[in-house]
Amino acid sequence: PDSYGLIECTRRRSGKTARAALAAFDPPSRMFNVQSGIQSKTRDDAKSFFTKVIGSFKYLPDFFQPVYDYKKIQSTLGFRFPASAQKLTKGAKELNSDVTFKSSDNLAYDSQKLIRYIRDEFAKIDVKSIVGKAYFTSTVEEGGSIPAQELWMGSGWQERDKDLNRTKSGLCRLFTPAYENDEDFMDEYGMCDRFKAKPYQQQIRDSLSGNPRQLASYIRKFPWTIEEAFYRDADLCPFNVLKLNEQLSVISFLSDPMYVQGNFVWE
Repeated sequence: PDSYGLIECTRRRSGKTARAALAAFDPPSRMFNVQSGIQSKTRDDAKSFFTKVIGSFKYLPDFFQPVYDYKKIQSTLGFRFPASAQKLTKGAKELNSDVTFKSSDNLAYDSQKLIRYIRDEFAKIDVKSIVGKAYFTSTVEEGGSIPAQELWMGSGWQERDKDLNRTKSGLCRLFTPAYENDEDFMDEYGMCDRFKAKPYQQQIRDSLSGNPRQLASYIRKFPWTIEEAFYRDADLCPFNVLKLNEQLSVISFLSDPMYVQGNFVWE
């Protein structure tokens, strides 16, 4: 109850979109008069995310599908009877709840009360505020924005305010190393064999050691630490990209400032 939600950072194709889609869909599908909202780095990306929610919803068994307005399903998943449609199902009730998507504008959901708020690819946009119970996801990959990195650093549960029992951002962060969700080493139950995945990924890293640019790109896509996940993209950089990213990681994640402001005074 003291947390505003979850901020998750992991590699691409690890199932985070499906988890976030479930978080957006579940409460409106079983509660009256509640709203879930979805945003991403662009409106088209938010619509793509919303389409995945709809796709998952259509495959649910009938007894898990409340009455919904199929006429507006391309823009809103509204749990109410379609306009001008006959109420053929006896005893069926309208939940009057919705799942919607909007542009990346910070004010797009202003003044709306959301029971679930999904912010996909938070690291590729400027995050300025947190609204309600939220689920922030990102693969980072192309290099996260400074506000996104600050948001991540302010979401450490161990560093929370003891009186408020809340982090600086209000969120709790979750990072999953690439070797713990490598689909090539998952069993039928979705469990990853990390003891096989990590050595395999290390072999790939070793094979790319002679090409710092390709190695940095691979590390960024399959990070083992959050510092690696925030590696910058530098395809056109003439210098050793790996060394630059390593130094940037050290500087970016310092808990204490690197300098002290003041005046030199002769004694």
